[in-house]
Amino acid sequence: MSEATINLPYAQAQMRARLNEKKMLAEYVAKDLIKPETTVFLDAGSTIQCVGQAIFEREYREKMKLCIMTNNMMIFQNFNKCLQDGRLPANHSLSLVLTGGEYDMQHDALFGCIAVASLEAIKCHTSIIGTSGITLEKGGGPHSHALTAEKVIKEAIFKKKVEHRIIVCDHTKLGREDSLLCGKIEDIVKDADKCTIVIGCPCAADFVMHKIGYILEEVLTEEDKQKQISGKISSVWDKGDWSPETYNQIKEILSGVLTEEGMKEYI
Repeated sequence: MSEATINLPYAQAQMRARLNEKKMLAEYVAKDLIKPETTVFLDAGSTIQCVGQAIFEREYREKMKLCIMTNNMMIFQNFNKCLQDGRLPANHSLSLVLTGGEYDMQHDALFGCIAVASLEAIKCHTSIIGTSGITLEKGGGPHSHALTAEKVIKEAIFKKKVEHRIIVCDHTKLGREDSLLCGKIEDIVKDADKCTIVIGCPCAADFVMHKIGYILEEVLTEEDKQKQISGKISSVWDKGDWSPETYNQIKEILSGVLTEEGMKEYI
C-alpha cells in the first residue's frame, strides 16, 4: 500500500487550528466592537475569516448596513455560500468590496500594489487585523510571515487612518515572533482614535490545569503514578485543543487512579 502526504494550503490548515477559540473571538468582535452603518476593512487570515462569518450571522439577525472591504478570499467565498444556503437573506444590507490584487493560493488572499492602492482609496471607520504573532514589550508588535507581498499590505493596513483599529489573534500568537515585524507596538495607536487588541484566553485549559496540578500535588503521592499520569496528560495536552473533549480525556486518564469519591471531589 502506498502512502500519500496531503499538504493543505496554509490558510486551510490555520482555519482548522483552534477553531472554537477563533469563533468566540470573532463573535465578540462582531457583536461588541463593530458599529452598524460603517465601513470595515477585514484583513487576510483564518481568525479574520471567522470575524467575517460572525458579521454575516449578526446581519441575519439585524440589518447592519456595513460596507466591508477585504483582501480575504475566504470571506468572499463564505459570503457567496451564505447567500446560496440562506444564511444571508437576499435583501441583506451588506456591501462587500474586494481589494483586487495578485491572488496567493497559500494564504487564500489578495496582495500586491493593486490591493494596497484600493485600501488607500477608501475611507474606513474600522480595520480588523490578524497577526501570526504579537509581542507587547517596547519595540515589539504584530508580526507577519516572510512573504514580502503580505508585509506590504499589512504595513499599509496599520498605517491606514481609522477611528478604530482592532487586532485579533488566538492565545498561541501572544509572545510569538514571526519573520517580519509589521509595526511597533508603540506606533499602532497612531492615526487611530482607538486601538483594541483582542487575544484569546484558554480559560478551560487554565481550569483543567489547576485541578490537575492540585491532584498531582496533593492526592497522588506515588512518584511512578505521578510520572505515568503526567506523561499521558501531556500527550493529550500537547494537541493544543482546549475543548470539553480534552477535559473528558483527562478525566478518563485520572479515573484510572482515583477512587469514585476522589473523582467526584476533584474532577
